[in-house]
This record gives sequence, structure tokens and C-alpha cells, in this order.
Amino acid sequence: MSKENRLDLTPFTVRLAAIWVAAGALFKLLAGSPADLPAVLHELPLEGALFFKLAIGIELAIVWIALLRPTIGWLPIVALFAVFDVILALVMNSGAESCGCFGSSVTIAPWVMMTIDSVLLLAVLLSRPWKSEAKGIGPALLVPVLVVASLVLPFPYIGEQSLQATEEGAAPDVAELRWLEIDVESWKDQAIYDTDFATLFADRIFELPTDGRYIFWRWDCSHCAEHLQQMANGDDGMSPLVLIRLKQDHDNDENRAVLAMPTGGHVTELDLPAGTQYIIETPAEFILEGGTVVSATEGIRVEEG
Repeated sequence: MSKENRLDLTPFTVRLAAIWVAAGALFKLLAGSPADLPAVLHELPLEGALFFKLAIGIELAIVWIALLRPTIGWLPIVALFAVFDVILALVMNSGAESCGCFGSSVTIAPWVMMTIDSVLLLAVLLSRPWKSEAKGIGPALLVPVLVVASLVLPFPYIGEQSLQATEEGAAPDVAELRWLEIDVESWKDQAIYDTDFATLFADRIFELPTDGRYIFWRWDCSHCAEHLQQMANGDDGMSPLVLIRLKQDHDNDENRAVLAMPTGGHVTELDLPAGTQYIIETPAEFILEGGTVVSATEGIRVEEG
């Protein structure tokens, strides 16, 4: 087929792929958190919130280039989908049931997402965008302006989601945060009064035991259920225990996993409000001796003891 008669599908395929990328980026921008990123990305040497915002900004910037200049935008689109496929392959290899691409409340199997991304990638390549002569939309200056705006947008829009963002001297309103990262392991060797835990429970911190075991748990966490059941079975009622429940909007009788836990006068129960996504691998615990955190662990598994 001659160049004059060849149907140029590049604008359609590139823009379709861009719209799919935009859907994921906007979800993360409007309602997501760093916890929505695949677990393999959390191992990168970059602070979670910063990486999350950069990821959104880069995706939105690529979307604008692809929508307005598909004959140029196909290159970053192809590169982005290739990265997506590599990440999804790693997610599948880890055995995860959901890719997390649209948050924890939307379960999409990694292989399903990889199939969608691969089909879009193949469609772009089959349209032979390197031969396309399609014209872009809008003045040339519009593209760099929107790209820069997209890279910057996530930072002021999402803001700082941390306890340090509260006014000095005021009790933190955790329920107003979209997410809160609780880095229990970073508290080791610190006085409990110098950690975020003291800020979270400022109204009760001086009533809590300075010696004892503190456990963070979730309602629907099967590992929490196993850990708390094991603790209940071996509890002698002597050592102080503080159980902190991380409430979630979707908690109900049907998804309840934790059915047994230690009880008695030596047990104190606390909770953090629903509406905030808590970034911590549960069950997590720390041990206090004389008000100092001597041990701290996240993601405890019963078989590990």
C-alpha cells in the first residue's frame, strides 16, 4: 500500500494508550496512596511519598505529549508500557493476587493488567508510528507548559500526608490525612516519647505502659489473626500488651479474620480511625523496656516465631 493510501492509525492507538495511562494516573492523584504502588517498587531507594508523586507527574506528562503530539508521544508511551510489563512480570512472580494498579479496593490480577498493557503496546507498534505524518493538536508551546504543569501538580494537590504537617502544638487529626506511613522499625532504640507513636496517641501516651509489647493489627489480616491467636494461646496474663487496631472503611463481619486475641486487665486496646490508609505491613510490633523501643518488626509471620 502506498504512503498516500495507507491508513494512519498512529493518532488513534497512541491516544488510546494515553487515555488508559491517564485513568491510572488520575486514580492515584485523586484517591491513591504510596501503598497502591506494586510491592517491588517499595524496595527502591526513594522515599515512598516522593516516588508516588513523581510517578503520577511523569505519567501525566507522557499523557499530554501523547495526546497532543502522537508522532512524538509514541516513544515515551512505548517505553512506559515496557516498564509496566516488566513490573507486572515481577508482581506475578511474587505471587500477588492483585497488581494494585487501581488501589487496594479494586482487585485486578497482574496477568489481566499485563494483557491489557501488552495489547495496547502492540497496537501502537503495529500502527508504525515512526512512519506517521499526522499533525498534532494545539500550539507547540502548549506541550511543554502542560508537561511542566503535570510534573508539578501532584505535589501541591496531594500535599504532605504526615503528622509533621499539623500545626505545632495542635493534636494531629489523622482522619484528615489520605495516608499515613507508620515506620515502626525506625523507632528502634528511641524513647517512645520521641516517636510518631507519641504524636498519634498524644492524649494517652503517659497512661500507657513503659514496659510491654505493642501490636498493630488489621481486621481482615489473616497473618494478624494467626499472630494474635498464637499470642492468646501463650498469654500468661503477666506482661502488659497494647493492641492497636488500624480501622478500615471496608471492615465488616464478613471479612473479619481476627477472631481471637489476648484479653484481660493487662491488655490495652487502642485504635486509629478509618478513612486514612495506613502504610505499614501488619502485624507489626515493638517492645518497650523502660520507655525505650528495644525491638521493632513489621510483617510478622507465625512460622517465623
